[in-house]
Amino acid sequence: TVCNKEDCLFHHKLLENHRDVYYSTKHGILLNLDGVKQVFIAGQNLPQSSLFLSEKNTVPLERLQHRERRNRQVNPSDPLNALRHGEASDSRAAQEDDGDLDFEPSEGQNVSRETLVSPSDDDPWDLLHDTSPGSPRISAVVG
Repeated sequence: TVCNKEDCLFHHKLLENHRDVYYSTKHGILLNLDGVKQVFIAGQNLPQSSLFLSEKNTVPLERLQHRERRNRQVNPSDPLNALRHGEASDSRAAQEDDGDLDFEPSEGQNVSRETLVSPSDDDPWDLLHDTSPGSPRISAVVG
């Protein structure tokens, strides 16, 4: 079936029950998810499959969660923020201040903003640095 542009244009009507109804501008046929063709007449009982929820946003924007910035300040004694109790939400954007970085990239190299300035920046307990002896099986040491 080929549809014309006129067949795809709809009038929008907001009902008293805060539901939206859409009907064809050309034929007056009600948009119905069941596929039943019915002419829209104001005041008639409409099937549930032709009633749509309003697009209005009812969630305040400040309550939406935002991703935490990767350059946020990390408390060395609590890098995972596990001890945070009753503090404000993390949904506020962090102030971005790149002016105090002492790290200068080598000329001609592209360096990520996430490049560590020193090894302890993201690993205050030095967990990522492998200092443990290797497995005796892997290093071929038999005891």
